[in-house]
Amino acid sequence: MSGPDTPATLMDRLLEIAPGFQPVWEEHLKYWSGQPAGICNDTSEFCRYLLGCYESGKTDWFPRFFALVEDLIREGTAQMREIAMLGLLETLQVQASHREHGEGVFLQWLGPLSRETWVWIDAQWRQHGNLMDIVRSERADEP
Repeated sequence: MSGPDTPATLMDRLLEIAPGFQPVWEEHLKYWSGQPAGICNDTSEFCRYLLGCYESGKTDWFPRFFALVEDLIREGTAQMREIAMLGLLETLQVQASHREHGEGVFLQWLGPLSRETWVWIDAQWRQHGNLMDIVRSERADEP
């Protein structure tokens, strides 16, 4: 990685990797009227764009995107690892699971840490079935 990423710089990095996202990003910002949408909303918008690109065969930039996710998981701060794992990978997995092609189509681009995270997320959803059950399970493990 070239330097420490933050939620704010992450979106700039994503725009560098996927310049076609720019018009979608501008509409997203416009929708929020200059107010911060929050990184989860931002990454969700990006994942919708990524899914559209997959479905239209525009995947030439995917290796760079998934390499960034891998770098964030390996070298990022705790906050950036969480954003990479949950804001990007989990969001992509959940959104793709509602599409005809499913989420498995993205396995080909995952690095080792991303794949490990992907499998863990999938196991959590299969075990718990819904987000509220996952939250209850995590809270039960807290001291």
